[in-house]
Amino acid sequence: MIRILKENDREAALRFLDEEHQNNLIMIFDIQQYGIDNRGQLFQGDYYGFFQDDELAGVACLYNFGSMFQYCQTEESRRRLTAYIVELGGKPRYVHVRSDWAQAVLEELEGRGMSPTKLEEQEYLALSGEDFKPRNSHLARLAKPEDLPTILELHRAFQMEYFGTYTEAEDEMGRMAEARMMEAGITVAEHDGMVIAKSEVLVRTDRMALIGGVYTLPEYRGRGFSFATMSLLCERILGDLEGACLNVAKGNPPALNVYKGLGFKWMYDFTLALFFVEE
Repeated sequence: MIRILKENDREAALRFLDEEHQNNLIMIFDIQQYGIDNRGQLFQGDYYGFFQDDELAGVACLYNFGSMFQYCQTEESRRRLTAYIVELGGKPRYVHVRSDWAQAVLEELEGRGMSPTKLEEQEYLALSGEDFKPRNSHLARLAKPEDLPTILELHRAFQMEYFGTYTEAEDEMGRMAEARMMEAGITVAEHDGMVIAKSEVLVRTDRMALIGGVYTLPEYRGRGFSFATMSLLCERILGDLEGACLNVAKGNPPALNVYKGLGFKWMYDFTLALFFVEE
């Protein structure tokens, strides 16, 4: 049986997702922060449960922004949840799923006329306190409110370089950056008084943090600024939580060098599939 999950399913869903907490940080954060009901905000959405013998065996969400995530125990649950969401009219713009699970999900989407316009293979890395090797932290600092316009400019530059277009709503970008800043979740590096690099905590659960938005202006790369912003951010995270995680493209050796140089270790391969569908 498949059905949409409601607030009375919240604790069961969190218990299920907590089986692989580090793999489900976005869904866990969203449920802990906002609840499981879809309240219509851009980065909230609908959660669907696949049940076997009245027990959860799969959870998938499609956020209002268009990103789809899954955590399922079997290929059957992955296929059926994907088909169910699409048949209800759901059209994901982004699908982010473990690579060993991706075939089932993408085949179901392609069978319903949805082929990805871009596929990126990624590594999912995790960092613990015992593995952390700080480097250049003194070159970075916590972001301040007056840094917000520059941080947003860097984020736009990242979006254009990575996707070739802006993929997030401007107002929502600003609101989320302000919230991260309040939680000491953004670090920056400067050169000649100008902010030229940043790293951010995307989501923070009660156990772990997911890092993203790591970006240095092209002309300042190779000088240790990413090491600096990442190192300071990880120091802050590991002072409070069990660890940090992040995704990085396999085709990005400089970034892999930074993260693994700081002590991040491989956990999974992930597949990011982008779909640009007509509204």
